Amino acid sequence: NWINSFYNSAVGKEVLSSERYKRERSFIFNHRHNLIRGQIDLFYFNEGGLLKIIDYKANNITIDEIPDKVKLYQLQMQLYARALEAIYGQTVDEAILYFLMLDKPVVIDTAKEACRELDTTLDNFFAAHKNGDFKKVSGQKCEWCEYKTIC
Repeated sequence: NWINSFYNSAVGKEVLSSERYKRERSFIFNHRHNLIRGQIDLFYFNEGGLLKIIDYKANNITIDEIPDKVKLYQLQMQLYARALEAIYGQTVDEAILYFLMLDKPVVIDTAKEACRELDTTLDNFFAAHKNGDFKKVSGQKCEWCEYKTIC
């Protein structure tokens, strides 16, 4: 079972040994006068007080596909780190994508230098939102998107 494998891993054991952890935690934070809302699978403060994030991924992928998935989820993890830093006033020490089916943790860089693309993406999104100017970007997810009829 994926969950048992996770909690038997080094990462899972660290979570279980921490006194402060939150699962499925919703957040709202202000980014340059724009509210952003989301939900983080798991974050915790380890025994040393360091703040860490884990986002579970149940993708049925191979090891070779991990780099593409990391690119896909990198901004999401950086956004989670930004949110927790705004809420707790503490830098996120580590953000981990945990691929459950492979029992594989992958650390995502959430340092300020690594988050430049996040800032650009958010600025572009909020400018488009303000102007009602959303351009169609076709891709894999279009098939399941709830907005495909108006896009």
